[in-house]
Amino acid sequence: MRPEESNDVTPVETQAAAHLVTAATIPVRDMACESCVEAIEEILGGLPGVEEVRVSLEEGRVQVRYDEGMVTSGRLADALRAERFEVGTPSTEVRK
Repeated sequence: MRPEESNDVTPVETQAAAHLVTAATIPVRDMACESCVEAIEEILGGLPGVEEVRVSLEEGRVQVRYDEGMVTSGRLADALRAERFEVGTPSTEVRK
């Protein structure tokens, strides 16, 4: 090896993008039973970036915590609509 060559590797610093945890509340008008609750939990829980799903049958709403760098509230609502649920406009709150 020549003196000017080196095996030292200069580390490249990378900064991971800050993940913003967002909470969305999605109105779902046509939930009728525990089967609906389970289906919604499975649909949303299977999406990348979803951290938590809470379904309130009595209040007709779903609360979801998710990484907005991976999924949007619109995508969450669209996933439910694709399974024939009647979904209102999600409201969101960004958390760090």
